[in-house]
Amino acid sequence: MLVVSPSLSHLPARRSWRLESLGTWLSLGVLLLWDASGLDLRFARYWGDAGGFAWREHWLTAGVLHEGGRALAWVVVALLVVNVVRPLWRLQSRRERVWWLAVTLACVALIALLKRASTTSCPWDLTEFGGVARHLSHWRLGVADGGGGHCFPSGHASAAFAFLGGYFALRRAYPRQARAWLAGVLLAGALFGGAQLARGAHFPSHTLWTAWICWAVTWLAWGVSTGPARPDVTRALTDARRRLPDWLRPQASQPLTQAWLAALWMGLLANWPLWLKLHGMAEVRPLFIVAFAGMVTAATGAVLSVLAWPRLIRGVLPVLLLASGALAHFIGSYGIVFDAAMVTNLLQTDWHETRDLLSWRLLLSVALLGGLPSWWLLRRPAAPPQALRRQLAHNVAAFALAVVVMAVLALGVFADLSSTMRNDKTLRYRVTPLNAVYSLGSAALRAQAGPVGPPAVIGADAHLLPRAPGAKPPLLLLVVGETARAMNFSLNGYARPTNPALARLPVVSLRDVTSCGTATAASLPCMFSPLGREAFGAQKQPQENLLDVLQRAGLAVLWLDNQSGCKGLCDRVPNAFTRQLPAGAVPLPAGLCDGDECQDEALLHELDRRVAALDPMRLQRGLVLVMHQMGSHGPAYFKRSPPDLKPFQPECRSNALQQCAREAVVNGYDNSIVSTDRLLAHAVSWLQTQRGFDPGLLYVSDHGESLGENGLYLHGMPYAFAPREQTHVPMVLWLPEQGDLAASLKPGCLGGLRDRPTSHDQLFHTVMGWVGARADVYQPARDLLAGCRA
Repeated sequence: MLVVSPSLSHLPARRSWRLESLGTWLSLGVLLLWDASGLDLRFARYWGDAGGFAWREHWLTAGVLHEGGRALAWVVVALLVVNVVRPLWRLQSRRERVWWLAVTLACVALIALLKRASTTSCPWDLTEFGGVARHLSHWRLGVADGGGGHCFPSGHASAAFAFLGGYFALRRAYPRQARAWLAGVLLAGALFGGAQLARGAHFPSHTLWTAWICWAVTWLAWGVSTGPARPDVTRALTDARRRLPDWLRPQASQPLTQAWLAALWMGLLANWPLWLKLHGMAEVRPLFIVAFAGMVTAATGAVLSVLAWPRLIRGVLPVLLLASGALAHFIGSYGIVFDAAMVTNLLQTDWHETRDLLSWRLLLSVALLGGLPSWWLLRRPAAPPQALRRQLAHNVAAFALAVVVMAVLALGVFADLSSTMRNDKTLRYRVTPLNAVYSLGSAALRAQAGPVGPPAVIGADAHLLPRAPGAKPPLLLLVVGETARAMNFSLNGYARPTNPALARLPVVSLRDVTSCGTATAASLPCMFSPLGREAFGAQKQPQENLLDVLQRAGLAVLWLDNQSGCKGLCDRVPNAFTRQLPAGAVPLPAGLCDGDECQDEALLHELDRRVAALDPMRLQRGLVLVMHQMGSHGPAYFKRSPPDLKPFQPECRSNALQQCAREAVVNGYDNSIVSTDRLLAHAVSWLQTQRGFDPGLLYVSDHGESLGENGLYLHGMPYAFAPREQTHVPMVLWLPEQGDLAASLKPGCLGGLRDRPTSHDQLFHTVMGWVGARADVYQPARDLLAGCRA
């Protein structure tokens, strides 16, 4: 238990309120003078030059004061949560404990929102320090400086200054501890701000503004809710409420009231990424944003009015509120949208991929936007029972009123509404939580509508073409990449050497390949289908895939997975995860795996033993070996490359990509591409040892990735308006020059495929042609190698 002091504050509340008020306004004036002085650049120049900032990745500033300080802040938040439930300071009232936690979270959220909306870039982004941005005052609101933006005010400093509420929460019962707490918070804030200044992450003004904003919010919140101004505020609110007519004074325990309070909360606050998106669109007027916010709130209220029944609403609202907090985080942090395909992708995501998406910011968003209102709602007493007819009449009236409000607002801004929705078709996917509920329902209906039972048989007549006398059976190593984008392959003209190993091999890299989808759940099954993207999306009944046809033709087939699984593709053929070693295998080398997650090099471990375990009769006819990579799966790109293979530094070592400089995000991603490059080169070396086969390698990624272009991260955008970064994927072919297949092709023909437009639609037929398999579903026109055969 903490040491306590029973003494009371030595200053009357109103006197301290006046002194703090004076100090607050004086400090604001000093801060404005600092902004006008131009001292920010002088301080930054002391720590950095044209080569950057020497302390940017130093263990003290980046490790202890940045990463360690952030971890310490969340430990303190956890203690404040404990303090609400089980007091650590016994003389504190419950109001003070709850207020302390709430105002701390509010400060963190406010600084994060201001930073998210800011166009001001960090010092390390400026051209003077080796970046690309020009220096502009943070008062140039909405004016882009050419850098990544989102750097004002200082988010890291809020890891200290957000706790200023402890001074107010403690000083009634523990004045000495309150003053010590204040001194400690100010010292920690100065250390965190100084570390970020030395690293080039922030100017001094960024830290000072964070300190003032957190102080002002905390001081005002204390005065209004707990301090000397509370009686006046309470009296004013009570008088105002008494003047309202009865129908405008609903009881908070009534289900319809709770439904509309939740609609206001989710419609206005949980949709903050949508409002920031609209604010950043030059053609959008503020009046339209206000009207659209009203439409979203009214639509949410209309849906909840239908559900506003005593037992139902108390179960539905917490789920929607918590989901809204999570959705707001992912949409605001990564720019992703939720449609039925994204829902399917999420449902098929395994624990390892989910773990990479977890963060303290996600927890904060869920707690603040979901947990806080849910806690308040669940504490309301149960509503007195009402007649069924009366409750139904109220719900119908509320629903009708919401529809009328939506219609009036839509008609009032119809020209803006139609043009805005036409110019950016992703906006409707950002409406929280209505769009997510709709998408979840669509995905569920789509799953239920499908036929039950095994997939339809395709290629029932599958067979192998006769081999020439003396020809060896084919061995095709098909490597399915993850989240690789073609524009980051140096084989395709990327300026950075991301393919140093493949560049020394006689490979052919196809530069204009389009994916089947923008997420693994959609793209992977489509890649292995003979139908092509458009027909695959319209099919009514699931079908077998490439692996089934190859196995039916008599070939040995093996699927090795280092990711979340094969999405059902390998269910009917031999398959294994990298950690599932064959009998008698040597254990995986130390350092190759971290917990349950392995580097892609593990796919090559004991590969000869895995092949030897297959049906020998099938091996005599040939082998198709599929490797499913972890590849460049985000957002934790830094995990996708081993410690000895990180040529590009500094590297973003966080899953909160928006908090890293874009250069660091790209560095981490490019390091993962270098890791894939080494895997493919080692795979070629293994293939060259397979003397009894005619070997070959085909690599293709399932989809691409956004790395912050236009505010988008990760992948999964609806295909109709997905950016090219998410659909432009690499494809690499390797054949030994003395091999049987290479000898059957026209000289130089493969090289002519480099700039030919290609897509995943051709993968099924190219593999069939490569290994000499034929069936009624094989289409020579879609076989990349068909035109090259002599």
